[in-house]
This record gives sequence, C-alpha cells and structure tokens, in this order.
Amino acid sequence: MSGQRFIPLRVVLTLDRETVQWVARCVEYDIVASGRTLLDAQRAFIGVFAAQVIANVSAGRQPLEGVPEAPPEIARRFDEGQPLGERGRALEIPPAMLPPNYMIDAQLEEMRVCA
Repeated sequence: MSGQRFIPLRVVLTLDRETVQWVARCVEYDIVASGRTLLDAQRAFIGVFAAQVIANVSAGRQPLEGVPEAPPEIARRFDEGQPLGERGRALEIPPAMLPPNYMIDAQLEEMRVCA
C-alpha cells in the first residue's frame, strides 16, 4: 500500500487528578495517551497515533480503519477547553516509523486544555 492520506485531528488534554497524569484524547478517534507533563502527553499521543497507523498499514488496511469513534463526551470536553498553541500544525511522524512509500499527512486542527 502506498500513497498519502490527510487526517485532520482535534485533541483535548485533561489532567487526571487521581494519577496526576495529563491525558491526551483524540476527538475523532478513540486514541488516548498520557504523560507526566503536557508535553509528555502530546509526545505520547503522537507515538500512539503513529503506532496505530503503522499497525494498520502494515496489515494492508487503511490508516485508521477499525478504530472506533471517541465517546461523545470527548467532543464536549474539547468544546469547553482553551486553545493550546497554534492551530493547523502538522503532526510530525518520523518517516522512519512508516512503511516504505507511505506518508501520513495528519494535522492537529487544534489542541485544547480542559481542566
């Protein structure tokens, strides 16, 4: 499988007070990662997203085929959140992580923090 896919994403970051971890959740897909800091959670999210895409593409499927939608409350939390950083930033997945002749054009439409 080769080609390029454009995938717009919105991500909401929340602090899990029980574990004292920042949790990054995609609004469009049920993809979740966490980290000790906001930056750690953002980096972990990119890693989990990339791993999902790579697993699917390596199995001959579309990048996010079979990944369920996020629960509706994630979109609500995103709407309540405050913008974090620039909008429309490319999600940078190192090319070495992708199968040969494949490119993922994932773009963080917006990332927000919701306390």
